[in-house]
Amino acid sequence: MENLAQVNELITQEMQDGVLVVDQDLNIRHYNLQAEALLALSKNPAEDLALKSLAPEIANVFSKWVNNPGSDNNMLISTNNRELKLRFMPINELRGVGAVIFIQDWSQLQTMAQQAKLAALGRLTANIAHEIRNPLSAISHANQLLQEELNISASTTRILQIIADNIQRIDQIVKDVLELNRRDRTQQEKIEVHQFLEDFHSQFCAVEKISTTNIDLDIARQKLYINFDKRHLNQILWNLCKNGWEHSQKKPGSLSIQCKEAGTMALNIHIRDDGNGVLEQDRARLFEPFFTTKNTGNGLGLYISRELAAANGAVLHYHASESDDNFGSIFTLQLKKA
Repeated sequence: MENLAQVNELITQEMQDGVLVVDQDLNIRHYNLQAEALLALSKNPAEDLALKSLAPEIANVFSKWVNNPGSDNNMLISTNNRELKLRFMPINELRGVGAVIFIQDWSQLQTMAQQAKLAALGRLTANIAHEIRNPLSAISHANQLLQEELNISASTTRILQIIADNIQRIDQIVKDVLELNRRDRTQQEKIEVHQFLEDFHSQFCAVEKISTTNIDLDIARQKLYINFDKRHLNQILWNLCKNGWEHSQKKPGSLSIQCKEAGTMALNIHIRDDGNGVLEQDRARLFEPFFTTKNTGNGLGLYISRELAAANGAVLHYHASESDDNFGSIFTLQLKKA
């Protein structure tokens, strides 16, 4: 029996999924290395191993599962900036006497699935992107020549403008697709965040023709430094601010850029708007490539922003913002201090 117990422990420790064994009093009787990493459990065996104190989110859904015999064995929760998939297996037919909880890092699984799908797509699109640009340039040049013709009718002018708009849209898609293959080619440098955000704020307002009073800038006065690719950081913030402004009420203060310290080793940049927010059923797909709720969007902006953030060791995520007057959106870029 001792040998069997050692074999079982060895198996659970080598599993890719986290494993928790919980008794009827919601005490953790056993956990493996993956569970320790996912839930940030202490390595001190003398510490209290009550599930309610160490993982209250899991304790909450586990209690609901115990008290509802007909409920599903699989659940999704968010904890420690992770999305976890839980699977409960009762030790015997009675749920109340304990269970084994299997834990998967659902965010990582989704990322791996996306990467696998995009690998083939990336190889294909990267090869044909340059080939698309040659005929596209010829079409654009011909369209410009037609627009310079004299005495063309209003209907013809409108048709030529439609052609020009769609040429620009295709060209932007090609640029975005090519950018996907450059996401890992970072050239990180030490950036002083306060000055960078001030420069970005004035540049963004000037290029997008937005009054500076419409975008609030709330940043810490002390100097904070990060290691990041400056071009990537500019592109991430530009995508987020442009999306936020397009969905906002376009009034003074409709968009805000806020930078706050998050402990001694991190800081967060929040992009907040006062729009209607993202529908709950669309939030899970928000960072999927080619998913968009806009008629003119290509659905790559947020995906590329998240990829560029990850390439620089940062995390980008979304959560809804609720104020007294409206619903809005907040995109948070979590950065490590230099």
